[in-house]
Amino acid sequence: MKGSWPGWGDAIGAFGDLPVMLPLVILLGQVPGYSLPMLLASASAASLVALWIFRVPVSIQPLKSVAIAALALGAGSEEIRFSGMILGAFFLVGAVFRKTPLPVPEPVIRSVQTALGTLLVMQGFRSVSLGPVELALTLLAVTVFYFFDRRSRLPLLGIASLMAFIEACVRGRSPTPGVFTLQEGIRGSVLAGLVLPQLALTSANSIVGARLALETYFPDQIQKTGLNLERRLMASIGAGNVLSGLFHGLPFCHGAGGITAHVRSGAHSPVMNGVLALILGALAWFSARTGFVPVLEPRIGCILLTMIGLHHLNFATPLIRQGRSGWVLLAGSVGLGVGTGNLLYVLGFAMALHFLENSRTLENAHD
Repeated sequence: MKGSWPGWGDAIGAFGDLPVMLPLVILLGQVPGYSLPMLLASASAASLVALWIFRVPVSIQPLKSVAIAALALGAGSEEIRFSGMILGAFFLVGAVFRKTPLPVPEPVIRSVQTALGTLLVMQGFRSVSLGPVELALTLLAVTVFYFFDRRSRLPLLGIASLMAFIEACVRGRSPTPGVFTLQEGIRGSVLAGLVLPQLALTSANSIVGARLALETYFPDQIQKTGLNLERRLMASIGAGNVLSGLFHGLPFCHGAGGITAHVRSGAHSPVMNGVLALILGALAWFSARTGFVPVLEPRIGCILLTMIGLHHLNFATPLIRQGRSGWVLLAGSVGLGVGTGNLLYVLGFAMALHFLENSRTLENAHD
């Protein structure tokens, strides 16, 4: 597979998704009731379990909709914890009965993945304040980096992520106290706002989307082992979030974007998950002993997030090949993603357009 580097690919590829994962984990660690060491330790444990369950590299990511919405709504740790456990129970039931909780058509998944790639690119530039000259230089750096990363057999994105992680550790500091206020109890409206969007997005992006990503990157391994990927993804996300919630651990998923980041950074076997578990475990231990928090340099984070987003946009290729209907779906999904910043709207639009197209096809067949 292009981009892998036998021997070192998995070690370097383990760093591929950290520019996306660490900022969210660090922010959650500042919510009263959570601790950064426990969040990191639970993510480490989840990566070890993924090594055992799956036989290909699988990402460990915070539930983005839960994490971002929780921070925006001022949710307390109990609301975040119970939302993760409710989601976990839902997907665990789906795994037991071998049913995808919310079956989503492939074109819809592709549109959500494309919108996610667009949002990652946007988030990269929103995370840093750049003047005109700095913006031009950053765009040039991203263009050159992307050009060489696409053509090189070395995992350049992984190497860059490793260097950024080292730099973040060097710049580490203690967290700023008082960033979030303590919210006691559970509010039904907040819980619904956390659970419902994430339920749809996890079904779309972290189960069906992750399956499509793994089948795209590792077709031979998937076919050879005959893994029931969707059921295993549901079981891992389901049981993992229920158990993690009991210990105030990280609410997590196996996002397709994270898989892209690891693979494009050089990962090519489940050894990557073992390396990632060691990294997160070591960071959890050091943070518990010292109160240390890694700080990613904003401009470096901008470039890395943008690169991950650009690679994730490759999932739009099947939509482009569909012709006019695919282009309409693609344009609408990207437009809604940019305009609202909410993948739930993208999912709703793509589902409505897909079923409208199917209805027209059926009417034409009857005529």
